[in-house]
Amino acid sequence: MIIREIKDLIENNNYGVLATSYEGFPLSSPVEYYLNDGNEIFIPSVGGNKFKNLNINNNVCLLVNSKFEDNFRMKGVQIFGKASIYDKNTDTFDMASKYIDDTEVLLDDQTKIIKISPVKIIYLNSLKTGEKIKYEVEIN
Repeated sequence: MIIREIKDLIENNNYGVLATSYEGFPLSSPVEYYLNDGNEIFIPSVGGNKFKNLNINNNVCLLVNSKFEDNFRMKGVQIFGKASIYDKNTDTFDMASKYIDDTEVLLDDQTKIIKISPVKIIYLNSLKTGEKIKYEVEIN
């Protein structure tokens, strides 16, 4: 049941915040993401420091959350994983493009795709009761 709730939240949204790290400092970037049938996450982007960070440290966290109600009622997932970067000259870019609805970003020659392979998900859903219960799911 929890796995289905997590999957529904990720599938029914496509905006999140990608956290990367460089020299001990975090960088958060708003992103649009797309999911494939294998639970891989694809983020098209035309630039930014996140690429420099990922070339040094490929550990990432993608936050996806519902509308913030208040400090007691929220719902969201933190998806921890390993990121890889693909440019237009790769088979992975072509494969991932099938899942990306934003054709404008795909036409830009500078676009790269970040692929996140999840390793762990932390899920919080306190919308109904206000009780903060966290679930951790390890991905093999």
